[in-house]
Amino acid sequence: MRKYVKKGFYLLSGLGLLTTGYFLGQYQTKDVQAQVKPVSGTTSTVNPTTTETLPPSGRVIAYINENQPITREEFAEYLISRFGKERVRMYVNRRAIEMAAEKAGVTVTPEEVEARLREDCRRLGIDIKDLKAMLKERHNKTPEEWREETVRPALLLAKMSREEVRVEENELKEYFENQFGEKRQVKVIVWRKEDERIPYKIYERLRRDADFFDEQARANYLPDLAARGGLADPIGRYSGPESAKIEEIAFKLKEGEISEVIDTGNGVMVLKLVKIIPPRSDVTLDKVRAELTKDLADRKMERQIPLIAAQILTKAKPLFILEPADMREDEKAERAKVLNLKR
Repeated sequence: MRKYVKKGFYLLSGLGLLTTGYFLGQYQTKDVQAQVKPVSGTTSTVNPTTTETLPPSGRVIAYINENQPITREEFAEYLISRFGKERVRMYVNRRAIEMAAEKAGVTVTPEEVEARLREDCRRLGIDIKDLKAMLKERHNKTPEEWREETVRPALLLAKMSREEVRVEENELKEYFENQFGEKRQVKVIVWRKEDERIPYKIYERLRRDADFFDEQARANYLPDLAARGGLADPIGRYSGPESAKIEEIAFKLKEGEISEVIDTGNGVMVLKLVKIIPPRSDVTLDKVRAELTKDLADRKMERQIPLIAAQILTKAKPLFILEPADMREDEKAERAKVLNLKR
């Protein structure tokens, strides 16, 4: 972690992981090479006991019964029928991004992918083993899939969006204030949308009884908050549009006071101001200017990436013949129009 700036804005996200059973994944036929060998000087494989010509060895993934080939095409059709609908959108979108990057002369090296993976681990305070477990648990992906399906496209998009990112002086000052200015330490109780009536029923007791508030804070339905007794990261000014309402309310509270019930759209919450954290007097803007500029540029780039991706995909106009599992009605209508299909 950097000396001054706390990071945490890189969010892991992704699509599904293909899995196979242990037996089918581990079983091997060790003698297959002895049974079927390529004939020198040809592009086809010949059964050593017959003159039957088999498919080119480069298109074969296995042989059974000594000379019956299982081809890449067969295997591909199997994978498409089994997993195609779930993965086709991810793959088509990824290829569109790669083609746009190639046209723009933008490339990403394996070393850059690995560096970004290590940086993500550093920002999250974990090692690669922890990342592997996290990806499996949260996204059902392997690190290898994460590299190719998430990290590499993100780096390509970041490079293409870099020219769009500018850090202005006023933005830098606001970011400095957010990082090192006065903050509010709050405890938060969050309820799901379906439980939004609960806080209104117990609000007066929450306001009067500190022990009851702490009890409810430890019962948060969000595990991370529950484990911390509802204690959230300190809130600074200029936190961004997503948390502007929470920030405004937190800075109006007095120590020990609780907020009104706040509707977040996905649920409701109540804040309690634990303490006011004074600004840092040991840090000046000039002292951390370079570090904050880079960090703010990274943050802005993260927000720019989805916009660049949307522009690329809008321009690419993917036409799905193999229907994705989440295919929209407008996509179906466009496909029918282009291919002159009857719906």
